[in-house]
Amino acid sequence: RRTRNDDAKYAIGESVRRIGSIALVHETLSREAGEDVAFTEILRPLVQMVAAAVTSEERAIHFEVSGDAGTLPAQIATPMAVVLTELLQNTADHAFPADRPIPDDARVVVELEHDLDGIAIRVVDSGVGVPEGFSVETASGLGLSIVRALVTSDLGGTIDVYEPPSGTGTTVELRIPVEAIAS
Repeated sequence: RRTRNDDAKYAIGESVRRIGSIALVHETLSREAGEDVAFTEILRPLVQMVAAAVTSEERAIHFEVSGDAGTLPAQIATPMAVVLTELLQNTADHAFPADRPIPDDARVVVELEHDLDGIAIRVVDSGVGVPEGFSVETASGLGLSIVRALVTSDLGGTIDVYEPPSGTGTTVELRIPVEAIAS
């Protein structure tokens, strides 16, 4: 609270959000029997936590969750909570940059699907879109490095970034195979 360095305040805030997302999973697990958790029960408060941190009267961004990822083991739910915290934070920072006015219809939707192949999670925003030449594989920011490591290495999944069908904004799609969920 006493530091005047904006970079230090930002880094501390980022750390608090990462820790908060992990704590949310563990709190949910402690209330339920077994080691599995309905992921939507974790995701909704997680989205609210990130929304509260990145929005204000001057930066009104609407966050929404649709669909259902089903029940996930704790060893999948925990890294997915961290991944989604990072993606939501990145979306707020990059899709709706501070140096531009926020449009009235600024929104971020987290779409969940659970099928026989695994789970698909899409973070769809109505923001400025991805800069030309952007690649998840070569992105060097800490947040995307964490996302890439957790999704591809720890969960055996994939990450795709593309323009949504609406033609405005960005979609980040994560696919986690059923093998990761079952193990």
